[in-house]
This record gives sequence, C-alpha cells and structure tokens, in this order.
Amino acid sequence: MKNIFLLLLCAIFLIAACSKKSNDTATKTHRDGYIARVGDQFITVNDISEHLAAIPDNARNLYEGKKGLRTLIDELIKTDLLYLQAKKEGLDRNAVYISRVESFKKFALVNLLFEKIIASQADVSENEARDYYEKNIKSFTLPQQIRASHILVKTRTEAEKILGDIRKGKNFGIIARQRSIDTNSAENGGDLGFFVKGEMSPEFEAVAFRMKKGEISQPVKSRYGYHIIKLTDIKKGKAVEFSRIKDTIIKKLKEGKQQDIFNKYIGRIRDSYPVKINETAITELLRTYQKNKSLK
Repeated sequence: MKNIFLLLLCAIFLIAACSKKSNDTATKTHRDGYIARVGDQFITVNDISEHLAAIPDNARNLYEGKKGLRTLIDELIKTDLLYLQAKKEGLDRNAVYISRVESFKKFALVNLLFEKIIASQADVSENEARDYYEKNIKSFTLPQQIRASHILVKTRTEAEKILGDIRKGKNFGIIARQRSIDTNSAENGGDLGFFVKGEMSPEFEAVAFRMKKGEISQPVKSRYGYHIIKLTDIKKGKAVEFSRIKDTIIKKLKEGKQQDIFNKYIGRIRDSYPVKINETAITELLRTYQKNKSLK
C-alpha cells in the first residue's frame, strides 16, 4: 500500500508541474474559493477535479468519499510544500531541473500535436465496428466443444473385448468404472466433460471430433493406451454478441487508424527537417553497451 501511495504522489507531482504556471495565475483571481492555501500557492476546486481525472482507474477508489478527498487534498498540500521548499533552495535554477523541464515541454508539445493531428482524426463509428465484426465473424466465434466419455485400457485385445460387451448391451458407464485405467474419469463413468481441440491427445481428437452424438468408436491408440470413445454432446461454435465486443473492436480500429495517420504524417513532415543518423556513433555506443554487459 505504501508503494501505491508513493507512485500516486509522484503522479501528482507530475500533474502539478505541468499545470503550476497556469494555476499560479488562475488561482490569484479565485482566492475566495480556494480549498487550501500553502504560502502563496492556492489549491482550487479546479485543481482537485484535474487531479481526480488523472488518477488511474485501478487507484481511484483510494480517493472516494470524504476520507479519500481529504487524502488527495493532503497530498496536494505536500506537493506545494515541497515545491516551495525546492524554490527556496534555488533548485528551479538547477541545470538538471532545467534539462528535465525542457524534456517535459518536448513531451507535452508532441502529445498536443498527436491529439490535434492524429487522435482527432481517428474516430471509429459503431457502423464501422459492426462492419468489421461481420467481415471477421470467425475471429469472434468461440470454438466448437464436444463432450465425450472414454474407457482406457492397456491393450488392443482388452479394448476389443470391452467394445464387444458394449455392442451386446452392457452399460458403458459401468464398464468405465470397473475397467478404465483413467481413474479420474472412471469414477464419473468415463465422462471427460466438454473440451475443445488442443486439450486432448492428437490421436484421441482426430477420432472424437469426427464422431456423431451417441456414437461409440473403435479402439483408438494413443501414448496412454487404447481408448473406446463415446461422444455424448456437441456445442457448436457460437459468435460473441456484437454488443459485448463492440468497445474492444472500436479500440482496435482506432489504434489502427492512429498508426496509419501517424505513419503518413511522419512521412509528410520528414522532408521538412534534415535528419542525419551518425552510424559511427551508434556502432561505438553498441560496442560500449556490449562491453559493459560482459563485465557484469
């Protein structure tokens, strides 16, 4: 739990750093409505809303209700205390800080450009999603399931004798309980339950998935011995309803559109700016990495 709070506090620092300059100006005009004040810093309702919106879904329950709100306010106060102390110590003039701010500014600008040029043009309608669903219905169809019982013995001779007894009318389930060496299924009359392709041995499946309901097979050899298989039920593959998979499809199509738009956009702007790759430096960098790795 302690680690979660540390991660969230780091996230709060990041959000605060992003909005600090604009908030310093904005809050001066809303001092009467502030939630908390730390020195000359004001925490407003808008600050609270922004931070709540930025908290990951899997951690949002930590800030629900009166207690959760107090926790968030307390963390924002801690942020401002640390912010003011850092300025007091002159860290806002530190070269590392200035470098990190420049890196963050680059990231923020790129993100804004992405939202403006790419994300805004990658909307996917429900009709597009449904069309994709219908054209790729097999991808959303659950595999066929069959249910079978079996009697497993060590030799073909024994299997053929048991099969003869079944043909004469003896009960399959009773024989399975008495004679099958698969003790797990034997106690259930040989019942293996429902399964899909890939769950049983290849030799077993090659026969079972071609059988009709109620049919009993000839002895089937596998690495376990000889099986007599009885197919008891079949569930045909059924497509997942569109309403249940719609959001996943829209997300998939949107990501695909964004990637296409991104690639085309990069292609268009690449000629506007000279790009030169220093292969010699890359080779040297790789050599250094490999050397350091070998020393560990």
